[in-house]
Amino acid sequence: MNKHLSLLFVAAFALFAGPAFATCPVTTPPSTCKDITSVLKSPISTADADGTGMPDNILIESSGGVEVSNGTTPAVTVNSNNWLTNDGTISNSNAANAIGILINPNGSTIDTTTLESIGGQFGVNQNGNLTLNGSGTGKIGIELGAGTMIGPIDIGSASIIKVHGDSSTGVDISSTGILQATNDQAALDVDGTIAMTPLNPGSLSNASPSTIMDIESGGIVNGNIDIAPTAVLTSTGAGAQ
Repeated sequence: MNKHLSLLFVAAFALFAGPAFATCPVTTPPSTCKDITSVLKSPISTADADGTGMPDNILIESSGGVEVSNGTTPAVTVNSNNWLTNDGTISNSNAANAIGILINPNGSTIDTTTLESIGGQFGVNQNGNLTLNGSGTGKIGIELGAGTMIGPIDIGSASIIKVHGDSSTGVDISSTGILQATNDQAALDVDGTIAMTPLNPGSLSNASPSTIMDIESGGIVNGNIDIAPTAVLTSTGAGAQ
């Protein structure tokens, strides 16, 4: 599938949903994850998440979070063959071009399914709160950058993504990004809330409205895009998409 996609009122059945884990999932043989149970005030990435500079999976528990105010660095970056599950809070506030979750294959391929065969999690699983609020424009909630990610982007039923600011996007597949589904799993599964709000909600015109979901020209999704009937997708203000 290769097309530009802007969604406001679209619904389809979400056949698969990624599970939420209270602790790092048990696998056989054992595997690890960075288990975040408190709120971090600095960005984190899978490439050096284990605490010694080595890659690891990341689980943000309901009591945990990553809260930053930094437009140049995403709050959480997936840039290694590891999964991410957010059951807590991710925020990047008061910054232009802020990003909540960046999937960054860096022009190559990230395979998040390496633990799937032994019972592990895979993909990017957004189940908690993801908030980009305050000042600034050009924000992105979840972005797939240049390269390929093998594994789904799953936005669970409890997920609430809020993005405030003009020229912003809730979920973005970049012009050089490829999202690759595996094992009959939907490539992009949306069962939660994505809410876009402009800088000036009462304005009668907006030259730079925001977009709920965008597959940019050249971006590719190899697999289904499933949007559940219970998903809540809203974009308010003049020119909303």
